Amino acid sequence: MAALLNRADLRPVTPKTLLDPDAITARIDLARREGYCLAQEEMLIGEVVIGAAILDQQGRPVGAIHVAGSLAEWPAARFAARFAPLALEAARALSGGSGR
Repeated sequence: MAALLNRADLRPVTPKTLLDPDAITARIDLARREGYCLAQEEMLIGEVVIGAAILDQQGRPVGAIHVAGSLAEWPAARFAARFAPLALEAARALSGGSGR
């Protein structure tokens, strides 16, 4: 993972774009444990996003479910509580039962 991140051309899209390789690795580890990732304002100011991987038969990611909302309407914790279970359910269904 470190070698991949060291080769990556990490550029900020917003002031909140995550660029630190250690922080990115920690976020990936958390996403592996929880089954989804939550991001706030990393690509668009005012946006909150949930992502959940679609996995192949060997458990490798081949796609993702992405649900976006407005921080003006959804506090991040409430957005995650409401939409993470739905994103995970959809990702599992599209994974053909091989998802988390």
